[in-house]
Formats: sequence, structure tokens, C-alpha cells
Amino acid sequence: MEKTPKLLDGKGYGMIAKCDISYGSIILTEKPLMIIHSNQLSNIKDEYEKISPEKKHFIEQLYGYDEDLLNVINMNCYVLEADTRSALFYYLSFINHSCEQNAFYRWNFEQEEMTLIADRDLKCNEEILISYIETFKTREIKFSVWFLLSLSVMSSTIF
Repeated sequence: MEKTPKLLDGKGYGMIAKCDISYGSIILTEKPLMIIHSNQLSNIKDEYEKISPEKKHFIEQLYGYDEDLLNVINMNCYVLEADTRSALFYYLSFINHSCEQNAFYRWNFEQEEMTLIADRDLKCNEEILISYIETFKTREIKFSVWFLLSLSVMSSTIF
């Protein structure tokens, strides 16, 4: 797939399929421009200075860069490990959200890269969409189940 963000009417930039893509196909894989550790946020500008000029150039193209680096991170980061590591990606940052996603992403810990996979068949010129809230929904469901199980255990031991 040609990886060029496209300006879409009324939506800002997005990613468009340049050909038909079959369900389950890998749309793209991408190495992060920068990995952010939660314990480094206070030194994020120092970490930014350590990356290559080419990676800095790509980060400067991302939404929110006109304000500051923390804004770019807040607007474009993907969580790799809950509460510990996130990453900035160039191409993945241009993929818009939909509750009716047609693609999903998975972090490959061994390869240190993100893979974008078709969640259904996509037509040529169709916008590629992911759900930004998928991880939150999953976390909420897990918490709800844990909470209900905890109540069940507490009620059986208390009463």
C-alpha cells in the first residue's frame, strides 16, 4: 500500500486504501519514531533531542506539533504497555477513529513494530479506520468483571 496521508473533506488527514485489501491482510507495519516511557515524561524534551533529525522531521508533521511536544504525544501516541510505554508513529498517526473500524493494530514486542491489519475486506479508495477506544473498552470490561467477581467473593465470605 502506498503510505501517503491524504487530506479528506471535513476530517483533516486520513489514510486511504490504494487497492482492495482482504480481511486479515497486513496493511502496514511501522517502527516507532519515538518510544515514551511514563517515567521519562518530565525529561521528554531531552529524549526528543536524542532521536535522529529524520525522525524529528516526521514528528514535526504530526497533528498538534504547532503547540508543543507533549501535545503531539497526547494526540498521537499508541499505548504499548498499559501505564508504562507508549510510542509515536508517523503513518499510524494519520488513521482516523470510527466505532465501526475496518482495521486494528497489534504491537509486536519482539520486532518492536506496530502492525495494522484489515478487520474486514476494504475497497480501493476506502478510508482506513481504527477504534481509538478499543483498549479502554477492553479495560473497562475486564474491570467490570473483576469488580463483580470481587463482590461475589466478598458476599460469600462476609455473609
